[in-house]
Amino acid sequence: MNRFTGVGRLVQQPIVKELKSGLSVANFKVAIRRGYKDKTGKEVTDYLPCIAWRKTAEYIGKYGSKGVLVSIEGRNETRSYKKNDQTISVMEINVETIKLLESKEVVEARRQRQAENANPTGELPEDGSYSAFESEYESIIVDPSELPF
Repeated sequence: MNRFTGVGRLVQQPIVKELKSGLSVANFKVAIRRGYKDKTGKEVTDYLPCIAWRKTAEYIGKYGSKGVLVSIEGRNETRSYKKNDQTISVMEINVETIKLLESKEVVEARRQRQAENANPTGELPEDGSYSAFESEYESIIVDPSELPF
């Protein structure tokens, strides 16, 4: 059985073309984390080339954008083509179903927050106010007397 299911982020804006036959085709890449880190502590991520046809291609072209979290289902396919008298083989995911797991607005809001909170020098503030979570989460102030332990 040749079946692929994955959740990841679009690496780029999908490229949609209409063929001479009238069929729509979309090409895009999805970044999927493997769930572990390498020896240097860097998250291991696969960048999978994907292709979608017809209504699926039109859908991802219209609603997809770089950075959006998606769920894809399809099958692995290998194809070959000639370039400069050399045969090149490509493995890609032929996407049959794609679901957007967040909206373009959510992605744009995240990008804007990250840009606003960016520290171009990379230095930590001297007053100790730095928090690794400030750009993603609101601070919660809790009175210690309200804690159940």
